[in-house]
Amino acid sequence: PTTPALGCGVTRALRKTYLEDASSYLPSGNQYVFSQNMIQAALQHNIVYPIYTQRKYIRHYTPGKWWNSLYTWDSGFIAMGLNESDIDRAIECINAYTTEAGSQSAFIHHGSPVPVQVYAFLDLLNKTQSVQLGDYFYPRLKQYYLFLAGRLGSSSTNKFKSGMLATWDYFYNSGGWDDYPAQMSVHEQRLASSVAPVITTAHCIRFAKILRMIAKMNGYEADIKRYDKDIKAFSEGLQKYSWNETSGYFSYVKHNRSGMPTGSFRDRDGSDFNMGMDGAYPIIAGICSPKQQSVLIEKLFSSKHMWTDYGMGVVDQSAPYYLKDGYWNGAVWMPHQWFIWKTMLDLGRPELAMKIVQTGLEVFKKETDNSY
Repeated sequence: PTTPALGCGVTRALRKTYLEDASSYLPSGNQYVFSQNMIQAALQHNIVYPIYTQRKYIRHYTPGKWWNSLYTWDSGFIAMGLNESDIDRAIECINAYTTEAGSQSAFIHHGSPVPVQVYAFLDLLNKTQSVQLGDYFYPRLKQYYLFLAGRLGSSSTNKFKSGMLATWDYFYNSGGWDDYPAQMSVHEQRLASSVAPVITTAHCIRFAKILRMIAKMNGYEADIKRYDKDIKAFSEGLQKYSWNETSGYFSYVKHNRSGMPTGSFRDRDGSDFNMGMDGAYPIIAGICSPKQQSVLIEKLFSSKHMWTDYGMGVVDQSAPYYLKDGYWNGAVWMPHQWFIWKTMLDLGRPELAMKIVQTGLEVFKKETDNSY
């Protein structure tokens, strides 16, 4: 779908300079030109038509043409990639997954409800500094946020009295990680109605912070108190009920029938079931104490825990439920590493941010070189 923003001259004025910048490399990047060109080519070709949604047919970027359906969080990252090569298509990609204020659908949802669109839009906004784009997308992203935060319509995400959010009513997968041990156990034990993961609450905190910033910039001051209130409530919930001093991670939280928190979700031997990426997610929300921050950074970058020769894993290697041959459990995936990379820049740790990026570039270069 084409947005009104595309007709306002915002992108036309930027396109020539932007594409020239995108096609130039620093000398240190020359070794990655081929592999990056290959991934850009794949990105540009992974578009399908028609896909029917919201009573109309749309063009749609898909993670791969074998999976010819809508994918919410995957397409957020696709928009992020398009930000680097084609601003018009990036805007269209974000627009395809956000809906007009008042729509029966708060956003286009399929798969894991990780709100990557707001991060893609923030990246786009930082690049363009466009007030017009902010005005166009703010109501759409606000609606998206309000549903995830349990503040809109029939949303059931905010049903607990702990300040912890859960999206199990809409999809079995909280963070894209199909065989994440804690998540699998929640469903195996039929506990989705009483256990909350960490990632949803952490993302909603960061989502609210981003919207608060846009609201200040674009004159939506009346909304700021709502974001401040949510940030405070969600942060307190994580700190009061989820932080696990023993494991050094934030835990899944159990609740009773009244919605009151009753403790950490543990495995059969009593170990914290959230020793992994979900348990580290509050660091990306910016709510950790200095001690928590230090502990989580050590976990994320230690070869005894999350770090491998190929990047950051998903489950702590010291956990009793860690596997070497799982789909996500025991594997290295790039998406969540993007959030950790950005967080390391926020925290003034460029050497750790570079470690993530350098490793990712090398891994993809090696795979690409071996394939051609």
